[in-house]
Amino acid sequence: MLILHMDRLVWTQNRSDGMVTAKLAYEHIFLEYSNLVEDWWANFLWRWKVPLKLKCFFWLVLHNRLLTWDNLCLRGWQGPGLCCLCNADNESVLHLFIQCPFALKIWDYIITEMRLVWNWNNDTMGELFNRWARTFRKYKGLFIFVCWGIWRCRNNVIFNGVQSTGEQIGAGIIGHFLEGGVEEHRTVRGRRIIEPLVIEDYPVGFFDGAAQEGRGGCGFLLWMSESHSFKGWMAVEESTNNFSELVAAWTLIHWARKLNLRELRLFGDSRVVIDWLNHQAAIHSINLHHWCIKIRGLVEEFTDFHCSHIYRELNQEADSLSKKGLMGAPGVLHIEEWREERLIKESSLSLF
Repeated sequence: MLILHMDRLVWTQNRSDGMVTAKLAYEHIFLEYSNLVEDWWANFLWRWKVPLKLKCFFWLVLHNRLLTWDNLCLRGWQGPGLCCLCNADNESVLHLFIQCPFALKIWDYIITEMRLVWNWNNDTMGELFNRWARTFRKYKGLFIFVCWGIWRCRNNVIFNGVQSTGEQIGAGIIGHFLEGGVEEHRTVRGRRIIEPLVIEDYPVGFFDGAAQEGRGGCGFLLWMSESHSFKGWMAVEESTNNFSELVAAWTLIHWARKLNLRELRLFGDSRVVIDWLNHQAAIHSINLHHWCIKIRGLVEEFTDFHCSHIYRELNQEADSLSKKGLMGAPGVLHIEEWREERLIKESSLSLF
């Protein structure tokens, strides 16, 4: 006689009676996962002072899930597969950010400018990041900013056909890192609190610089009184973001001297440029150092001069003028004079 028995689940892990429960299943899964070598950055990465989109981007980098050509080929894409920055080797995460000759130029520029001592080896991406974070605790987030800058450069080459120099990209990365990766902000429930800027003494100037595809723009806003102001903007050829910021500061100070001002309070949202002007940071680029000397020469003609940093949220009008400067004629400063919110005069001045 044939006897049929119903199949039943038998738990062989840690119960003698073979009974299975959901709790035991979860415990087994998490125990198996915990036995793996846990990535050291899995929890720490999210606590660092780095913009959230950069954290998410770098999470993909460390998991080798970024859409480089090797991963695109696994998804059925067809193409040359070469790195667009060097055209010498197949593109992968490790090659793009660490092994590519063009990427190494960016790294060399940043390491030199930040006065860091670093040597490359054949580590994986995670191992290199681990060694970097342990070596440069204050600048551990800089590794992420550099990878993000290289990734944006790569995409700009592919989608726009434009490739900047390694120095331009490196200078922009340093500027973004010093503005968003180092300074401390007062926060409430994760939101940054911007203290209002109270202006009591005039004249007051705000400046800002911008750079896109190797072309720069600078803009400034000079308040003579609560109801009287000047707006200026100008284009700059072959410019980086830091260079545009310096030219914007020089242009504002130059215009203030043409107005025979002897006192001026200056505000800008680039911390690195403000530190340069206040002699609080060293400059290693000859071109940028030259412009700092020019600015300091003008500053000596003032009897009272102060230069301070503000957040970008408080510098939006100068920012919009710098974007307007990108579309202007290089070296030609456009000036508008406003009184009681009415335009009363327009002029232009050739500075180069």
